[in-house]
Amino acid sequence: MAFPLIIAPKMIIAVQRVLTTPELFCRIFDFLEDGVYPDEMSLRYDRHTLARCASVNILWCQEIMHRFWARPVGGMTGLLGHPHCVNRYRRQFYANFVMRLKMTSMPDSTISRCNTDLRGLSFPHLEVLHLKIRTRGANIPRLHAPALEVLHITLCIDPFERVEGPVEMKGLSRLIKVGLPSLKLIRFDCLFKVNDDLLVDLHRRFPHVVVVTELDPVPKI
Repeated sequence: MAFPLIIAPKMIIAVQRVLTTPELFCRIFDFLEDGVYPDEMSLRYDRHTLARCASVNILWCQEIMHRFWARPVGGMTGLLGHPHCVNRYRRQFYANFVMRLKMTSMPDSTISRCNTDLRGLSFPHLEVLHLKIRTRGANIPRLHAPALEVLHITLCIDPFERVEGPVEMKGLSRLIKVGLPSLKLIRFDCLFKVNDDLLVDLHRRFPHVVVVTELDPVPKI
């Protein structure tokens, strides 16, 4: 014989308060951002899981998606990187939310497609751009962020790569000149030597931009 489930009125009120209070999900989401993950894939999976859970409630969804797109994980993966799934206007809608962005250098075989995906997009509220350079002949994607002031570049070359020599960053000058008109500071994390000619060229082309390496003091801008 099945017994009816009796829920106390106080419990119902508590559940209703949780369902109508998006701050709980927002705090969990912010905790994921600040937590230490063994790899980016784990963080991306947990973020997407939380976003799917939030989709059952309109208040949760509105709050979470603002945070979800403000700091996308995995570079330009997802809707921004698939123009055949989402039209250009919708992709720009998502790009307007982005405040922090991590991007990885591209090999010659994929840089053209990446630039095509980014063509016509603008990131007006982007505050932090972190570029990871994984190969010595790196290609920098073309990005347009008119308000960005600080560019953070990390050199994480494969230690087992036998090719020796300085690191080159093809497309960096074009990115600064065309895509980052408000840039004031470039910060290098120098795990490997940056091409001295590149640094000299950056100082010559963009005298208004301060370039510092890992051991240099960071000036106030």
